[in-house]
Amino acid sequence: MKKLVPVLMWVLFSMGVSHALEGADSSFYPFARSLAEKYHLPAYRYALPWSRERIALFIRQAESCRDSFSAREKVLLERYRETVLPPEDDGVRRGIVHVRSGKGQAVLTLQGRGGYISGERIEGTSSTLDYILYTGGVRAEASLGAFDMGLSFNDETIHGDMTDLLREQTKSYYDETGQWREETVSFLDLFVKNRGWGWTNLNDDASELYFDRADAYLAFQQEGFSVTAAKGANVWGPGDSHRLFLSSHATSYNQVRLIFDWGPLSLVSVTAGLRSGEKEAESLIEDPGADPKDRYRQKYLAAHRLEFSIAGRHHIAFQEGVIYADKGVQLGYAIPFNFFWSEQHYEGDRDNVIMGADGHLTVTDRLILYGEVLLDDLSVRKLRDFRRTKSAYTLGARIYPPFPEDALFSFGYTRINPLVYTHRYNIDNYTHFG
Repeated sequence: MKKLVPVLMWVLFSMGVSHALEGADSSFYPFARSLAEKYHLPAYRYALPWSRERIALFIRQAESCRDSFSAREKVLLERYRETVLPPEDDGVRRGIVHVRSGKGQAVLTLQGRGGYISGERIEGTSSTLDYILYTGGVRAEASLGAFDMGLSFNDETIHGDMTDLLREQTKSYYDETGQWREETVSFLDLFVKNRGWGWTNLNDDASELYFDRADAYLAFQQEGFSVTAAKGANVWGPGDSHRLFLSSHATSYNQVRLIFDWGPLSLVSVTAGLRSGEKEAESLIEDPGADPKDRYRQKYLAAHRLEFSIAGRHHIAFQEGVIYADKGVQLGYAIPFNFFWSEQHYEGDRDNVIMGADGHLTVTDRLILYGEVLLDDLSVRKLRDFRRTKSAYTLGARIYPPFPEDALFSFGYTRINPLVYTHRYNIDNYTHFG
């Protein structure tokens, strides 16, 4: 059980940036969802992150009914409005560097956090770690006409007794060819893989571990359309922490994201590169005077989602995704309107396609029911064979009672077939850094 006890917190961070794009893990989205579900705002979408146009539309709709908001909701709405959509000419200087021009702004700020982590389990082992965590970094965001751009960089240091990370264990498994394999992995690799980190540096006495991360984006916006090249995450679906398809549990990944909007109908398409964690055969590169270097197998994700909002009170969405590997980016999967299930047959039936649907229903003004279903494989003749029919589903409810003010009660049940997300080729499993 992980417990977080803050011991240090510093943030030199100005939230006001012209038309800032909020990442999928931003606290803006849970707040926006609560407003949308309580006050039936049709601009809300369950595919995160949003485009600049979507954020601006939602805030305008929220402003139009703010008289119905609680005092806390009014304060938070104003704070987020200034965060993601501040006036261009308000004259307020933000960040340590703030430059304005006739077509946009650029802001540079500092950011950081700290805390004490107790009892974090190393995935796949019985070992736990206690440590102090502290980070520091910079955040830069800018807008120029139809373009938005940003960078968030953090270096992260973990300090404590981490000698368990020097241990090793042997694991056995069948590979995609059916061969029985055994390999020895270090606890450090298991700890890093669970977090989705790439390169890390553990000092000799295992008292300090260093890691850095940078997320970035470049977005082009037009009415009803946006295209974004980014290193970030995607979150799709109406659930809380139990979304079945795309969630923020994995670390960020490089991607190109397209968003199309036709009023109540939206289409999102993502093409992304993932880290496989599996080395190519004969992949060791050796040069005189240099450390050996491994090559990892190529792995990609493609996904698209069609979502329809019904007057802000209900929504229904359909989505497909595919993992493919050991080849370059496939143009058929990059076409937003293509049918992946058929496309993977065209590719030789070697890729891992998943499809699903989700929706939410407003029963009363403060009672929301939602659900999501995911189909990995389906055999009509063998519906009870869990190896041939792989599925998952979530059912849940959110209740916003009038008293106490701003309270939320959330209930959810998720059932996942143990073979969902897997494939006969291990490289095509739904994993990042795995």
